[in-house]
Amino acid sequence: PGLQQVPVIFVTALNDVESEIAGLALGAADYITKPINVPIARHRIRNLLEREHLRKALAEKNAALEAEAALRRQSDDVLRKLWVAVEQSAATVVIADLDARLEYVNRRFTEVTGYTREEALGQNPRLLQSGMTSSATYDEMWKALVNGEVWKGELLNRRKNGEMYWEESHIAPVKDASGVVTHYVAVKTDISRRKALEDEVRRLAFYDTLTGLPNRRLLDDRLMQSLAAMRRSGCFGAMMFLDLDNFKPLNDTHGHSVGD
Repeated sequence: PGLQQVPVIFVTALNDVESEIAGLALGAADYITKPINVPIARHRIRNLLEREHLRKALAEKNAALEAEAALRRQSDDVLRKLWVAVEQSAATVVIADLDARLEYVNRRFTEVTGYTREEALGQNPRLLQSGMTSSATYDEMWKALVNGEVWKGELLNRRKNGEMYWEESHIAPVKDASGVVTHYVAVKTDISRRKALEDEVRRLAFYDTLTGLPNRRLLDDRLMQSLAAMRRSGCFGAMMFLDLDNFKPLNDTHGHSVGD
C-alpha cells in the first residue's frame, strides 16, 4: 500500500497516442518515449518530484487543518454544553470584570432578583445590596478576591421589588493562561427558605410557644455567651434573679394572659 503514493514514470519505445493514453490511465505520473532527450527528461523528472513534494506538503497541511477543525468542533461542542448547563442552572451565575461591572447573568439571576439581563448588564452587583450585610463581610470578600482566593459567605440582598432574600455565594477570580485575574465569577443560591426554617427552629428552641417569651434554654445560651465574653475581656458581670411568691395562684385565678 505504501507504494501507491510513489510516482511512476513510463519510459518506453511505444510512442503512439493509444499507448500513452493507456499508460497514463494505469496511473503513470509521466510518459517518456525513446529515444530519450536527457536534458528534457531531467526537467520533467525534477518537475514531477517538485509537484510530488508540494502534493505531500499540501496533504499534510490539509490533515493538520482537518485535525484542528475537529478539535475546534469538539471545543465548540463542549462550550455549547457548558453554556447550556450554566444558562439552565438552578443556581445564579454571574460574571463581572475587574471593575465589578456585570458582563453575564444567567436565567436564574433574572428569576431570583427580578432584574432583566438588559437592566443588570453593565451594572455593579451592589444594585442588589440591602444595606443589611455588614461592611466587614464585604471587606473580607474583597480581601480574598484581591489575593486570588475563593470567597464563600452569606449575603442579605434585596430583589427589584424590595423584598429581602438570603444568598449563599461562592465567588472566585478567573485567571488567564499567565495567571492574571481577568474576571470574577459568582455562583449563588437563594437560601431564604433555609434561613426561615433556621429562624423557626431557633424560635421554637429559645422561646415559649404559648407566650413567645424567652425560655430557660435561651437564658442558658445567653449566660454562656456572657461568661465567655467576660473571660476574653477580663471584665466582670452580674446576674439578678427575681422570684415572685404566690405567682401560680394568680395564673390559676385570672389566667396566663393576666399573669404575663
